[in-house]
Amino acid sequence: MLATLVWSGAGAALDPGSLPWWGRTPAYAAIVVAVSGAVRTPLALWSGLIRERRWGFSTQRLRSWAADRAKAVGVNIVLTAVALLGLVGFARALPGWWAAPAAAAFAFAALLLSFVAPVVLEPLFNRYSPLQDATLAAELRRLAERAGVPIRDVLVQDTSRRTRKANAYVSGLARTRRVVVSDTLLEQASPTEVRLVVAHELAHRRERHVLLGTLLTMAGAVTATVIVWVLLGTRVGDPHRSSSPATGPPTQPSSADSPRRTSPTSIRRACSTCCSSRTRPRPSASRPQTSVADSRRPSRYPSDSRRSTAVPGGPGGERLQQLVARARVQRRTSNEVDKLTT
Repeated sequence: MLATLVWSGAGAALDPGSLPWWGRTPAYAAIVVAVSGAVRTPLALWSGLIRERRWGFSTQRLRSWAADRAKAVGVNIVLTAVALLGLVGFARALPGWWAAPAAAAFAFAALLLSFVAPVVLEPLFNRYSPLQDATLAAELRRLAERAGVPIRDVLVQDTSRRTRKANAYVSGLARTRRVVVSDTLLEQASPTEVRLVVAHELAHRRERHVLLGTLLTMAGAVTATVIVWVLLGTRVGDPHRSSSPATGPPTQPSSADSPRRTSPTSIRRACSTCCSSRTRPRPSASRPQTSVADSRRPSRYPSDSRRSTAVPGGPGGERLQQLVARARVQRRTSNEVDKLTT
């Protein structure tokens, strides 16, 4: 999907180029995420609803599934837009070394999500309530203390409104750490079996699997930032900027090629002097010299020698050809100067 947007005209057609960069970046990110989500929706529908119903697991209706799908795409749009807005902002503010602060910011964002996801993102898709069985809740807390993984809450998730599968997990870090047990597990398993499942999840925490996953996510964010920096460099701030002379901005001459800045007026004067010296007619001993001012001065009653300047092939015709050639050279020089100064 991303390759299609990059190497075809579809990406340019969807690009909101009329917006400023701070509006264009999140808008284009939203368009890309929405289009990608729409393309993957048929496969997600088959794997997440149709196949689950066929095997007797899913209890969800199509409307509920579509609502969950829309919320997931919306969350993805927000997170992607914020990340790309920060990336482009760093690239525009620090064109030479934007990768260092951007990589640090993305790594910190990955760590922050591990803390806030249980209390911000998970409630968007499920409802949680404290475990009503006080005896089982106390047993699970003692089990967590024996495993060296203290927890704050023991919650029940309304898993049954989507599936009949039983599950339990430990989410969050530090003060947001908690044990979550699905209502389907409480209905299908005995208290001993529930403690066994929770003990398995606590073992993941004891072995620091969640922390390792968080560190790998942070490393992945840094690696992705470095890859973007290697591929695009400073073009992240303006992806449509091209380095080719035909489409890109005119490159400035180096200090070795241009030791001092020259004004457009001085360029015109120098070019005019150069062209005048090249097109000035050489003196001839067989005919008198006539200045350009004399040849251009109007005369109400021109003499015979002046009338002869319009005769092709004669001395006057040669002079006229020289003036025409000089005018053409000056016109071409003026056009080149205009190109250099604009």
